[in-house]
Amino acid sequence: MINIDTDTIKDFIRDKAEFNLLYDNVEQFNDELYDVVLPMVEEEIRINFPALMGKKIPNSIIIKLTIAYLMQSESFVQLRNQVSVSDNNNNGTSLYDKEQNYLQLSDVYRKAAYTWLSNMAKTSYYQECWDSVHSNAMDMENANNTGYGGWSIVSW
Repeated sequence: MINIDTDTIKDFIRDKAEFNLLYDNVEQFNDELYDVVLPMVEEEIRINFPALMGKKIPNSIIIKLTIAYLMQSESFVQLRNQVSVSDNNNNGTSLYDKEQNYLQLSDVYRKAAYTWLSNMAKTSYYQECWDSVHSNAMDMENANNTGYGGWSIVSW
């Protein structure tokens, strides 16, 4: 179902070594993380949108869900690397509280993907219903034209 290479995703989120000067010219998300995330994306679609099983999912949706997982993964890193200082009232004040920002960004991309996936699932369902109704109507019309059934839809 998922047919996208990691370079396409890296290009979209600008995660190329030459763009990451602050990361000493290395990619923020390595290929091993993509190998973990892409099957998770496929599994999430399969579980939450079973009507889309076997259907081609557009790369734009795959990219959005992949970004959601990458941002969630980065939030774990930020949580571990968070620095807090005391303000003398025994309340910790965070200096680098970026974890919530990554989680919010993850939610934004997941919601966008889910909107598109929901629309695709509804369209698929409606198409299947229409095909079923249309197919039955054609069968009745063929039966009437061949003399089977002995009645006509239009002759009451």
